[in-house]
Amino acid sequence: MSRVSSQLPVAPEAVDWQHAQPFSARYGDRYHTASGARAQAEHVFLGGCGLPAAWQAAADDAHPAEGGEWLILETGFGLGLNFLSTWASWRRCTERRPARLRFVSVEAHPVSADDIRRAARIDPALAALGEQLADAWLLRAGETADTRNTNAAEPLAPRPAPDGLSPEPDSERPQAQALRHIRLVFEAGQIVLEVLIGDARYCLEAHHARHGALGADSVFLDGFDPRKNPAIWDEATLRSVAAHCRAGTRLATWTVARPVRDALQALGFSLQALGFSLRKRPGLPPKRDCLSAVFGGAAADVVTAGRP
Repeated sequence: MSRVSSQLPVAPEAVDWQHAQPFSARYGDRYHTASGARAQAEHVFLGGCGLPAAWQAAADDAHPAEGGEWLILETGFGLGLNFLSTWASWRRCTERRPARLRFVSVEAHPVSADDIRRAARIDPALAALGEQLADAWLLRAGETADTRNTNAAEPLAPRPAPDGLSPEPDSERPQAQALRHIRLVFEAGQIVLEVLIGDARYCLEAHHARHGALGADSVFLDGFDPRKNPAIWDEATLRSVAAHCRAGTRLATWTVARPVRDALQALGFSLQALGFSLRKRPGLPPKRDCLSAVFGGAAADVVTAGRP
């Protein structure tokens, strides 16, 4: 494991632990479903994006000399449990997996290493990986961050964005702002974690302006309840996410909130404009449904699985 200096201009976000479960006092919401973080990650996010089967198929198709890379874009890193669950799934694939898994996430309020460690210890399947992540996760208040790791493999070049799709910058928030991030490398360079620190929309806009589109293979659309944190689910943020997609990118999220569905389907950056075909899937209790989408699809209707 290689460690990057993770210097942030903010103090760690306080996590409110209630009956051994993590809650956010800022948003008045739990960090993950009562069914468990790994269960949510595997059912909603990995399952909704067709993983690990999709990256296994990509690995089978890759040129032996190249090996391939699978890139996941996530909104809302939180306690890192989606990342840890994905890492655990990647490990279970043994030989049938990409040469590298690159996980790019955005987080406005990063938590402490102690809270990452505590959250991972709840699940024995994630505890050891959580220790590695926590050991590499350094938060230093009052410092700036332009983090680099000269010993780690550099990310592959960004893939081209879909034609005609790009973020719409807010004139009141110039893209020239510093792009603060953490970059951590595990498994001898085979696992790369990059966490952009700040508001999701502006981080993704700034990354697009500086480096181009990520060309994500999968998108984990996560965050606190849209009623409590609407900004991470609004049209402008979703457009910034879509600008980092490519044809065939699969997107998954736990919420079926109407504003989110409307933003993906019928508003100014409509379903047709974004190219998402969207469907409901059975949710993880206590949620009844969750959503899955494919970028570049032609279908415009929502297909409901379960009750309307």
